[in-house]
Amino acid sequence: MSIIQSLVRKMNALSRLLELTASTLLLPSIVLLVAVDVGIRSSGIGALSWSHELLGMLLLVFFLMGLPYCAQRNELIYVDLFARFFPIAIRAWIRRLSNLLSASIGGLLCYQATITGQDMLAYDDGMVTLPVPLWPFAYMVAALAAVWAIDQLGQMFMPGSDLGSDTASNLGSDLDADQ
Repeated sequence: MSIIQSLVRKMNALSRLLELTASTLLLPSIVLLVAVDVGIRSSGIGALSWSHELLGMLLLVFFLMGLPYCAQRNELIYVDLFARFFPIAIRAWIRRLSNLLSASIGGLLCYQATITGQDMLAYDDGMVTLPVPLWPFAYMVAALAAVWAIDQLGQMFMPGSDLGSDTASNLGSDLDADQ
């Protein structure tokens, strides 16, 4: 086994761990915060003025934690229904190009979040309604974007990851089987 393949397997395990953490810890806390805020608003006592700001941050982190695992399992939204008509070699190059573009977007997000985190730390930037600094969120976004970018680069080197179980390519066979 090559070094690249062993690193890719470790990244796959990290992506799965992030997705499990997001679904078992972050999602219930988001639901609980929304339920408490709705309950307080409905009872007429008042409102949690800081909940909207915190929910925005938690939803961003939740999205980024699940993104690498969804990309690995090819559970993203397909907009290329015509891709199943392309030859396999063209689909492989399209897949590699999309992985490369996705990794570059993740790298740019990581870079920008790091710069933003440095600025937030230098200027002591925080939430408006809570005395919570924002720089930990920025660095968390940078770390998750780096994981996403590295995972996308790793998928380019995995054998059989080019076209293995594409939902779009299986769509045609599923439709033909139904007829």
